[in-house]
Amino acid sequence: MTTAQTGFFNSPAPEPLNTIPPKKRIFSYDNQYFEDPGPQYSPEEVMRLLARTYPALENGSWTSRTLADGSEEITFVKVAGEKR
Repeated sequence: MTTAQTGFFNSPAPEPLNTIPPKKRIFSYDNQYFEDPGPQYSPEEVMRLLARTYPALENGSWTSRTLADGSEEITFVKVAGEKR
């Protein structure tokens, strides 16, 4: 008696067992809060987007902290440059 065995690579992909929803992100700059444009954007990309409206962020930096509810607050700060 022989039994056919299905190959691993010929089997349909199983559904993921656990999908973790992306963490809620809150962006802030100069005491203003901004909606998250989506998890596909890095904090640097969001800062570049905001720099179109707030030119001081063109050379800015950012910090991040986790709030009590598990969301992430990302704060943008302008970096003072040298005058020549």
